[in-house]
Amino acid sequence: MTGTDRLPLAADARIALALSGGGSRAAAFHLGTLRALRATGLLDRVATISAVSGGSVLAALYCSCPGDFDAFEGKARRALARGFVTPALLKAVTTSEGLEAVANVVPIAADRLAGGIADHPAGEPDDDPAARVQRPPRRRDADRA
Repeated sequence: MTGTDRLPLAADARIALALSGGGSRAAAFHLGTLRALRATGLLDRVATISAVSGGSVLAALYCSCPGDFDAFEGKARRALARGFVTPALLKAVTTSEGLEAVANVVPIAADRLAGGIADHPAGEPDDDPAARVQRPPRRRDADRA
């Protein structure tokens, strides 16, 4: 099969689309994927979208703009240009939901930090960092025969 071959698709066939993660780069990549699906006439057949991480950001944005791809694309481009970190941080400190989330995370972070300090008290040398770097990769025990 070559890149120009097409699989037969029934006229009423529905498509499930999976969008992977990878932060804003994944969101930008998937914007191009949706544009390509639209250009080929396949986007209207997408009945289900499954997504994680950056793919889920784009999928949520797509689902919030039903029927108007140009409006969705403009909104997605603006979101990608603005970035995700600053708006998320602003929401975390300026909304009641954000402040509640921060209040729930702080004790967990403090507990983990305290555990790390207890494991490596100040002034005590860490175990040999060079040995950690030079460890061989984990061996997978899958049978590939």
